[in-house]
Amino acid sequence: MHTDDPRAYGLAEYVHENRIDFKFIAGLLFLEFFAFAISTGAIRSMVAEGSLDSFWGVSIGLMIGVTPAMRISHRAGRSTGQAVYRTTTGSSVRYKHGVLRLCLVLAVLAGTGIMWLGLQDGIGGGTVVGVVFTVPFVVLSVGLIRGGRRRPRIQLTSEGVIQEGYGFRKTIPWDSMTDAVLQPKWPPEIGLLAPIPDSFEYVKLTRLKLDEQPNHFPGAFIDCRFFDVHPVVLTRWIRLYLENPKLRHELGTDAATDRLANLLP
Repeated sequence: MHTDDPRAYGLAEYVHENRIDFKFIAGLLFLEFFAFAISTGAIRSMVAEGSLDSFWGVSIGLMIGVTPAMRISHRAGRSTGQAVYRTTTGSSVRYKHGVLRLCLVLAVLAGTGIMWLGLQDGIGGGTVVGVVFTVPFVVLSVGLIRGGRRRPRIQLTSEGVIQEGYGFRKTIPWDSMTDAVLQPKWPPEIGLLAPIPDSFEYVKLTRLKLDEQPNHFPGAFIDCRFFDVHPVVLTRWIRLYLENPKLRHELGTDAATDRLANLLP
């Protein structure tokens, strides 16, 4: 049974995380100081020696300095109204690009730093170690690029909901879905409940553990941090078509995007 009471599916309880996290600030200051010390020390060494032997320190320092940006950017979206058109086409809401780009930057910086450090001993043990430790970052970068080219998204169709991430795809028919519930606590997630395991399709797109979900999960959970749409609005949008089958003919058209833009948190 569906209900119009928003408390029953988490919408009334959701509040954006606005508090000041002093632990995060303290950790951020420490990491930035550490990154600054490594980078400047490496730059001084390169200038004094007139060589690029210490370039690995610049790369690792930049990686450490950029890492906190993941926490800042990887948070639930707040877009409502006309702003949702930036990442929505028809009835498809795309992942934010910022997370993918940051992951690629971190992987490239880490791989470059480790490889450069391994090369300092010449062709030998250091190079082997550098290559071995660099390979995972190269593989991760390739996996992210390939996943990004598939345009990860949540797509509502007349048949059901398609959730495609960097490493998986799930298709859940409307008839199998019993509810769409917002988990208001951090990280905010939308649970699409489909109690019968065989009622939905799960396909693993890569062997890497990127953003995959356990295939035995009864339905799907949508991590709202990947989308630049307010979690309450996104939940209301899915529930609108779940509870009103007569409206599903407009899925895939601009009418579906207009409905999303007209919903309020």
